[in-house]
Amino acid sequence: MKPFKMAMINDLTGFGHCSLAVAIPIISVMGVQACPVPTGIFSNHMAFPEWHYTDFTHEMSSYLSVWERLSLSFDGISCGFLGNEALIPTLSGFFRQQKETYGTCILLDPVMGDHGRAYSSVTPSYQKALTGLCSLADILTPNLTEACFLTGTAYPEELLTDASGALLSGQSDASGTLFSGLSGASGALFSGLSGASDRSEPLLLLLSGMAAKLHAMGIGKVVITGIKIGNFFGNYVSVSGSGELLFSPAGGPSRPGTGDIFAAILSADAVKGVPFTDSVKKAAEFVRICTEGSAALNIPIVEGVCLEQYLSLLQDKSFPS
Repeated sequence: MKPFKMAMINDLTGFGHCSLAVAIPIISVMGVQACPVPTGIFSNHMAFPEWHYTDFTHEMSSYLSVWERLSLSFDGISCGFLGNEALIPTLSGFFRQQKETYGTCILLDPVMGDHGRAYSSVTPSYQKALTGLCSLADILTPNLTEACFLTGTAYPEELLTDASGALLSGQSDASGTLFSGLSGASGALFSGLSGASDRSEPLLLLLSGMAAKLHAMGIGKVVITGIKIGNFFGNYVSVSGSGELLFSPAGGPSRPGTGDIFAAILSADAVKGVPFTDSVKKAAEFVRICTEGSAALNIPIVEGVCLEQYLSLLQDKSFPS
């Protein structure tokens, strides 16, 4: 069987374990051919005191036009950091051409901000244009901040605080899924926490509502990532309106590149037909292991996630067991 092919749209960062530098080895070790589409080149990522950046926006149309003339087809497209609003019309055309001609699966990570704030380069105009591009995606992987931007929702700082309190007061062990299930938008069903539903239900209802708005844009599968509650990270997974909030222990402080790793695993699994929730669990566990390993090796946080020695896990069909 011919290998699956993935067009990977993101920046290429020379140092710092992020973007294409981490996504390409993950895609490759999972048996998918990585076909990079660099939106720009960074010497190192922007958490360092300085960096050099070369913008490829003005090359993108020529780059993708050659692929179209050669009738190149891709099983999937994985799209991350863009950096320039002017890229969006070109990418929109590429998405439509691949999707309509070849039925390509499109995963989009709408990189715009974190911790309730937009990145300095993200303008209201950029947010609006990126929201339009998101409507072409089959899979969307916003973090909580980006999901709020896309749906016009206020960042739920107080709800996160309340849910953290519920987790600490009701938690009996540190195992896996602490909250699960939403039946439509009417109410949340909880498992694994004793007496915590009253304090946690508002957050689940908010996540369900945001996911419903994203589904209404035509997006079939949504995972809202990076929901930090206590010493756990949550991912709200929603497929056509049916959702659950999955938790895993934090492997340490958040590091650059974890979102790129997460999206790369999901995109490779998507073209291979792996069930979406199973893929999210795999990605979350791999990120946790890499984060813990990086801390154990005393890798500075700014240098991102050390993943090389763990890549073989992604070839193990039983992972995570």
